[in-house]
Amino acid sequence: MLTQKEFEQKTLNLFRDLLPLKDISKVTSDEAPDFLVTINNNVLGIEITELYQPPPDDGIYIQQQEILKSRIVIFSQKILDNEDLPAIEIYVSFNDSHWLNIDTKRFKLTGKHVKEFPKLITNLIKENIPEEGDAINLYAVDNDELPIQINSLKISRHGFYSKPCINTSKGGIVPSLSSEYLQSIITGKNNKLANYLEKCDDCWLLISTDDFKYEKSFDLHASMETLEQSYEFDFGRVLILDEGLREIFELSKG
Repeated sequence: MLTQKEFEQKTLNLFRDLLPLKDISKVTSDEAPDFLVTINNNVLGIEITELYQPPPDDGIYIQQQEILKSRIVIFSQKILDNEDLPAIEIYVSFNDSHWLNIDTKRFKLTGKHVKEFPKLITNLIKENIPEEGDAINLYAVDNDELPIQINSLKISRHGFYSKPCINTSKGGIVPSLSSEYLQSIITGKNNKLANYLEKCDDCWLLISTDDFKYEKSFDLHASMETLEQSYEFDFGRVLILDEGLREIFELSKG
């Protein structure tokens, strides 16, 4: 996993690939803003911020839930790596019912589950090893041992792997981007602009989304009405970079 600085450098590199800046003599990694770019003896600041999906009405942050799911799978894999098991593939389907109009807090993952679920999952796997070329599906509706946060557990033995391998998926409804939410992100950074300008002559805001990372994905092409609106800001330029699709959208100043 990238550190924050590594992520920022990767984002800047992609940005420069898509929108080349001429006559650069020096690029310095900094804080507030994240980069200082010297161009013809002038210093341009570039502040990078990540755009995550806003929390639903139930207050369950998708970013946090995706991180917890990943940790459960990673810790489960570590246990499996130390077990004498055949080469099986395991797929864990978590209950992402926060997209449905039901009491979603019942399905919320917490740090407690990161500690408890890997052992529970791996014990169920060991008890349900399929025959060669076969698969076993465990569903929460039929199995009291599966907690409510896990919808199903599929264990396959088809010879595709050389050792046990466990995975899950990230997915759900990809929302469009609202102008109100986008303005709130811009305003939060705009309030810090005076501090940024103490280090540079001008400053740009680069907003990072990623169509390949669910918690950072927005249907930007379905949000063109939002992207074509004018926004209140004092940055020299405000740009949205979709790192997955390698596209840049520039916002207009109101």
